Amino acid sequence: MTGLHTTAYTACDSYIWNGTTYSSSGAYTYTTTNSVGCDSVVTLNLIINNSSTSSVTQTSCDSLVWNGTTYTSTGTYTYSTINSVGCDSIVTLNLTINSSTTSLTTQTACGSYTWNGTTYTSTGTFNDTIANAAGCDSVMTLNLTIISVVSAPVAANQTACSNTIIPDLTATGVGSSFTWYSDV
Repeated sequence: MTGLHTTAYTACDSYIWNGTTYSSSGAYTYTTTNSVGCDSVVTLNLIINNSSTSSVTQTSCDSLVWNGTTYTSTGTYTYSTINSVGCDSIVTLNLTINSSTTSLTTQTACGSYTWNGTTYTSTGTFNDTIANAAGCDSVMTLNLTIISVVSAPVAANQTACSNTIIPDLTATGVGSSFTWYSDV
């Protein structure tokens, strides 16, 4: 008397059954002798689901958050998860990190100063952001001192800007001395 048995199994990528490796879905039979010396046929209804791999190429400025992890360096990174059929899914990230840049300019000017298309007439710290060569932010800072243009009368210890016309100076007072410095 022959015994017939059927079993079903689902595996990822491959399955070893009775010493044989199977890597595709199908119905497979195995014949053996049962305990009373009769043939015993077992049928395996096998479903093979496949693992998956993919890759992503990404360029970012300064850092990138990918699948909950923050990356700050150029490199190749992997992320493992489970795909829609319950098997491993490995995603490879090919990442390039470009850097933002900063610059600082300190300037003293008479009356006004034009920087990056904007004219400033007061002392202060000013910022401007543009894209650098890598496409990331370039934050520029201007520390500006504006010297007021001098008009007569000139007070003691007052600074005059170059190319400023100072009217004739008259010194009055007993025992007073005046010093005139000119960079012309």
